[in-house]
Amino acid sequence: MGMKQRKKKNQSNVEATVKPSAVAFDSRMQLFIIACSAMLIYLPTLSYQLTYYDDATLIENMSKFIIGRQPFFELFSQSVFGTSQGSGDYFYRPLLNLTFYFDSLINGNSLTGFHITNLIIHSVSSCLLFLLFVKIKFNRQLAFAVTLIFTVHPALVQAVAWIPGRNDALLTLTALASILFLLHYADNGKPFYLALHFLLFFMSLLTKETAVLLPMIFYLTRKLDVDDKPICAQHAKVAVSSYGLILGWVFFIVIFFGVRSVVLGASVGMPITFAFENFIHNLPALPQYIGKLLLPFNLSVFPILRDTTYVFAIVTIVGLMYLLSVSKNLRKNYVLLSVGWLFLFLLPAILRTSADYESVFLEHRLYFPMAGFLILCMETDLVKNISMDKPVSKIIVAGIIVLFAFLNIRHSNHFKDEYSYWFNAVSTSPNSSFAHKGLGTSYLTSGNSTNAIKEYETAIQLNPALKEVRNNLGRIYLNNGQLEKAGHLFDEELSINPSNAVCYYNLALLRLKQNSVKEAEVLIRKSIALDPEYRDAQNDLCVILAMQKKYEEAVQLCIYILKQDPAYESAKSNLRLIFVAWKDAEKISYYNNVLITMGITI
Repeated sequence: MGMKQRKKKNQSNVEATVKPSAVAFDSRMQLFIIACSAMLIYLPTLSYQLTYYDDATLIENMSKFIIGRQPFFELFSQSVFGTSQGSGDYFYRPLLNLTFYFDSLINGNSLTGFHITNLIIHSVSSCLLFLLFVKIKFNRQLAFAVTLIFTVHPALVQAVAWIPGRNDALLTLTALASILFLLHYADNGKPFYLALHFLLFFMSLLTKETAVLLPMIFYLTRKLDVDDKPICAQHAKVAVSSYGLILGWVFFIVIFFGVRSVVLGASVGMPITFAFENFIHNLPALPQYIGKLLLPFNLSVFPILRDTTYVFAIVTIVGLMYLLSVSKNLRKNYVLLSVGWLFLFLLPAILRTSADYESVFLEHRLYFPMAGFLILCMETDLVKNISMDKPVSKIIVAGIIVLFAFLNIRHSNHFKDEYSYWFNAVSTSPNSSFAHKGLGTSYLTSGNSTNAIKEYETAIQLNPALKEVRNNLGRIYLNNGQLEKAGHLFDEELSINPSNAVCYYNLALLRLKQNSVKEAEVLIRKSIALDPEYRDAQNDLCVILAMQKKYEEAVQLCIYILKQDPAYESAKSNLRLIFVAWKDAEKISYYNNVLITMGITI
């Protein structure tokens, strides 16, 4: 061997020695940048408050567990909204419940911890997506650039800035981790990776029901062509066949649905006719979803089809179809995976949304499907052939990232509090009765009854059957002394929503103002029967009983309230007033002793 040949060989050996560590360092740095970008872009969300659309309910449910009013194990034996068995609630998501529980446990009434958890989940999910892109043999630098676009993409804001949006980000985290462990198992055949794959898959099922579709993605991923052979065949130690994997996936799905049916009751499925009707009615939402992925310029916290332009959707779909048609190096398995990933996980969003909610297509549902969309884009020759070593390419990619980051920050600001959320909802969806109702409630909370009345009346005009609006509007008139108007609205509310405990309570207050004490008692007892934990109703029933000189019953009810909530000051105040009015010194002494044994002083 000549000197030149030996030198060349030695040089290649040095390169082979150095290159892996250099690549590893490069990967670590890229992951660090992705994680930091994901955290920094959403840093303002740490000060965000409740929007009062699902988030308040979820957090209030967790507080019941923290103060010991509900056993911990019930986190796994109720729906995500805390509804009882047979309620018709479709959502069994105990892992999501568990994350909210720990947020409440650690942070109490502070929302900062909830948002920190969302940021961490988004950061980890972004990193896992980058690792997946690299694992399935996309160019590392291109994968890095595309992942950064995912990290700051404004269409994903709702999944991170809005606390309940966590379910889609958490699903993405567990699903991507499960896919990666499956591919690691395919590479080296170690059972440990297979066990982690199934564990993460089951965690995905416990996060969101749409995870039942993941096995299709798993199967398509294993079919990807790398170096002219499937990934699943790269290592001789692969011991479990496709049939074995399918049986494993089916096993965990059966376990999940078995537990879910026990927890939620027999009626846990969606009627086929209902699903088909929704599909036909909401099919136009599909291109709208896709349009937001490429051209996220028409974003809304509460988008409805009626108020959304199709321009961006048409441009996106036509443009993407053109790029695919002129691409000469398409890999069919990659296209099949990406298209399946995108459409399979957009389908449940279309099937679930009913006309009652005006065909709302919430953007947090784009979080996981976007991964499939990005794979499809990366498969086009236009994107695949981009050389990140060229200054022009770097400038274009940097420009997209900066633009998306700007749109992200602007859209994220709409989730900072109740008023911002519902003002944007009305601004972008003026024909949404639900949005006007939300803004009206926001005005009512802030004491702006004039604007609240306007929004509530608009909501009724748009949807006369919308629940709770007339109750809220009636309460304003009740407070203003317009009793006839209030009574009419309460009666209308109960005719369309007879299980509204708050409305019965408000009607009871109206009867008190009309000096109909006995009728008020009947109404307020109906309110408590509908909501046994309605403390304000229970407390006012104490007053009504005392007004009728039913002192002992009133005292017993006050004590019951204080057993449930020792810090409820209104009940203590009522007890003091009742003891002053009550002339039975012996019984007053007895009940004072009861309070002392409870550790309560009034």
